[in-house]
Amino acid sequence: MYGWPLHLLVVTFADDALPSHVADQLRSSRERGVIRVLDGGMLIKGDEGDVEFRVLPDLLLDDSALPGRLVGALFGLDPETGQFGEEAVATEETRAFGLSADYLAEIIDGIPRASIALVLLVEHLWIAGFAESAADDRGILLAQGWVTPVTFSDACRTSRSEIL
Repeated sequence: MYGWPLHLLVVTFADDALPSHVADQLRSSRERGVIRVLDGGMLIKGDEGDVEFRVLPDLLLDDSALPGRLVGALFGLDPETGQFGEEAVATEETRAFGLSADYLAEIIDGIPRASIALVLLVEHLWIAGFAESAADDRGILLAQGWVTPVTFSDACRTSRSEIL
């Protein structure tokens, strides 16, 4: 079982290859014990909008027992055919925080044509002690997720306008 928080990161690149400095940064973050890359892959969108999934090389993954299987399953990839199916793994439960099937479809739609998207499932190790302490004291995770720089900036602007 994996700890929390787990995050799905999707970053697009205009070229058709992963930039080497991105791979170097992933290696550096892993070596410092900040993250563990559980799974990853590349969503490749062609000129016509067709999407292909490729597994990341083992050198970028920390847990490569089933490379590409976790990320692929999130997006509804059939491991036997390598094609996207109808059902992406998503949750509709109340109080369950995760990705909806609609949101996963929007991610794929948002990838520009003739580009790639790096998809990573990452465990944040820097918070492992806190997560264990919270669990030991019967803490219940109510929410987790990214606050993007744009959201943070918007919140700051809104806060300032209300104060002034």
